[in-house]
Amino acid sequence: MRWISIIWIAALFLVACSPNTPAEPRIQVENARVSPVLVNMPGMSSEMNMPGMANGMEMSGMSGGDATTAGYLVIANDGNAPDTLLGVSVSSLDAMSVQLHETRIDNGIASMVPISQIELPPHSRVEFKPGGRHMMFVGIKHDLTTGMKIQVAMQFAKSGTYIVNVPVQPEPTP
Repeated sequence: MRWISIIWIAALFLVACSPNTPAEPRIQVENARVSPVLVNMPGMSSEMNMPGMANGMEMSGMSGGDATTAGYLVIANDGNAPDTLLGVSVSSLDAMSVQLHETRIDNGIASMVPISQIELPPHSRVEFKPGGRHMMFVGIKHDLTTGMKIQVAMQFAKSGTYIVNVPVQPEPTP
């Protein structure tokens, strides 16, 4: 009887001390920034063609109505389970809306196409960068100056809402 008790206690100890890594996503956001360069896109539709990708269209010191700009970041899922970015939202004080976009080039013409969600496999990184995935801020309500921050809420399927204070920063020089 005593041996059974010892074996039982040893088994409980092994179970309690074994590594138990839950299968959960672990989301982190890195290198977030919003461009201070505003682009005027009257009547911006959800899919638009931009020959040369903003050649001659960049304007600074502009806000309101049709002014847009892009935001970039890296989303890391360091967890053991996948997650999905379902959407993003922005404070109504900064912009009318923010959308997830992807730039696609077909026959030398760049198109920004909205994307509804982004899959984040376990132990992965998804980069939002110029010429690829990005956040498109539509209807900027004030001038963007270097150093100010725009609050973005990112909604994930499993991780819930993740708030990011995205700084306005110029394009890094290579």
